[in-house]
Amino acid sequence: MPPGFVPANRDGEISEFFLWPLDKVIETVRDSDDFKFNCSLVIIDFLIRRGFIEPDHPDYLELLSGLAPSP
Repeated sequence: MPPGFVPANRDGEISEFFLWPLDKVIETVRDSDDFKFNCSLVIIDFLIRRGFIEPDHPDYLELLSGLAPSP
């Protein structure tokens, strides 16, 4: 996002926004239920696609399998 961007809640589903460093997002997804389940899935998918979770991660294949659509 460009500097100075301020997100706005337009549908009433969000109570507030936070700008967190990626390490805090990863820690929160890994160690808590603070994000809704479906939001965590999107974050994990992003982390894999952008290389923040690499193939040598011990849970890599399980995460990929969990993200794949059921046949």
